[in-house]
Amino acid sequence: KGGIEMYVSRKDSVQSAKSRLFGSILQQSLGKLYPTHSQLLTRQQGIWVLDQGICPTVLVELGYITNERDRRFFTDAANQDLVAKEILNSISRYRLRGGEQAATPASFKGTVKVSGAVALEGEFPLIAVNGVLYRSKQQLRSDLVRRFPEVRPTGNLELALEATTLKGSEAVARYGPEAAGGVVEIVMTEAQLKKLLAQLLRNEAQTTAARAAKPDPVRPVAARTETAPVDAAAVVFADTTPGKKRIVVKSGQTFTVEELQGIPLRVLINPEGHDHIENYKISVEQEGGIIVAIRGIGSGEQNKIREALAKAKPGTMIAIDQRQGGKSGETSQLYSLVYYVK
Repeated sequence: KGGIEMYVSRKDSVQSAKSRLFGSILQQSLGKLYPTHSQLLTRQQGIWVLDQGICPTVLVELGYITNERDRRFFTDAANQDLVAKEILNSISRYRLRGGEQAATPASFKGTVKVSGAVALEGEFPLIAVNGVLYRSKQQLRSDLVRRFPEVRPTGNLELALEATTLKGSEAVARYGPEAAGGVVEIVMTEAQLKKLLAQLLRNEAQTTAARAAKPDPVRPVAARTETAPVDAAAVVFADTTPGKKRIVVKSGQTFTVEELQGIPLRVLINPEGHDHIENYKISVEQEGGIIVAIRGIGSGEQNKIREALAKAKPGTMIAIDQRQGGKSGETSQLYSLVYYVK
């Protein structure tokens, strides 16, 4: 035996469902560093800290002391830092995707002053606001709306902020491989965050009004065709409507609500293209933080899953775990999957 194992509560409750979502994110993050068990495990006798936790809780066991490879990896100080950073990144990702509200981390030190307005149009850079990583304008907006529901659209604003640009190994060490191209760290007060949200909402309202004033041309009905998998963990859908891009379905992917509705359930639960999937459990967060967990083993359950997916909104996180399947004539435990809605 060896590698990373994760345990969640054996109880079936809203809190344990949230723990499974959090555990799925941890699997994705730590699995990039070291072999990680493909299933979220439970113990028959239960674990008090998991069963009685007042927040989403996952027990992470980092290898076996009797396994030489595990011992060599986890006793290395540099590897310990990498594991710790991936766990912190997982907490941030869970919070951004509708998890528990957390206190805003302390501001970074050693920042430099940057004057002028924050660019709110065009491409949105990979940024970290007060230590929380955002991959898109939509993620930032969803988080701010959740925190400040009272804010309304306002006129043009200019903000003078403190920022630091991280690139290369330093960015990767702090935020993971996706930050290799650079991260802009910004420190903002609560008042500045509210101003930023007001500007984002204003831009959104202007865009909506402009679209409403312009007639929508008649478009041909989009026809989706499934192609062969492009790699071991992805299926591609080609939308034949002019100007539409191909959609890659793989764990960790972020979809718009429209894209999600166009992807068959069989592809969401099996993006790798296994010959068969015999069992799985899907957890979908809905409005108000309620987690709907359904085991997909029959047509009735699959209809319930489709109904839950139809209610997905920006900020929703979808986790699929306890998957069993594989090649024809073989059945094994498969890795958990996580999808996001923007």
